[in-house]
Amino acid sequence: MGRKSKSRRRRRAPAGKVKAADLPIVQETPAGPPLPLDPPAWLTGEALAEWRRVVPDLAERHLLVAIDTVILSGYCHAFAEYRAYLAIVLAEGRIIKGANGEPKLHPAVRQANVLLAELRRMANEFGFSPAARTKIAIEPPKTQEMDEFDVFANNLSPV
Repeated sequence: MGRKSKSRRRRRAPAGKVKAADLPIVQETPAGPPLPLDPPAWLTGEALAEWRRVVPDLAERHLLVAIDTVILSGYCHAFAEYRAYLAIVLAEGRIIKGANGEPKLHPAVRQANVLLAELRRMANEFGFSPAARTKIAIEPPKTQEMDEFDVFANNLSPV
C-alpha cells in the first residue's frame, strides 16, 4: 500500500483535542425571554418601518428572543441605508461623470451592493428566504399537556 493521503491525516483530531463526535448534542435551541415587539428607541424612519414589518411574523414563528434585538435592529438599519442608496441611484442614475469626464459607476451603486450582501447574510439568520427557512428547526414552546408516553416516561399522573 502507498502512503495515506493528506486529507485522511487531517481528519484526525490531534492528541488531547476534543473530537466533534465527543461533544454533546444540543437537542433544543436555548430559549431566553421573548423579544419585546416594541422597537428599540434608536430605530427611526425606514428602519422602524422594517422592524414593524418583520417582527410580528418572526414572533409568530417563535424565532425571536430578547438577545436578538441587536442583530435584528442591525438588519433593519442596513435595510434603511440600502433603501436610501437606492433612492440616490434612482435620482442621479447608475452612471455618473468622473473627474476627467469619463463615465463611471455611481458610488451609491457600490454601497447598495455591499449593503445588499450584508442584508442577505443577516436575513438568512432569521429565515427570510425559502432556502433559509428550511434550515431553521425551532418548534413552538411546548404546553403543559402530556401524552400517554410522557406520563409513562415521567411516571406521573396525567394533568
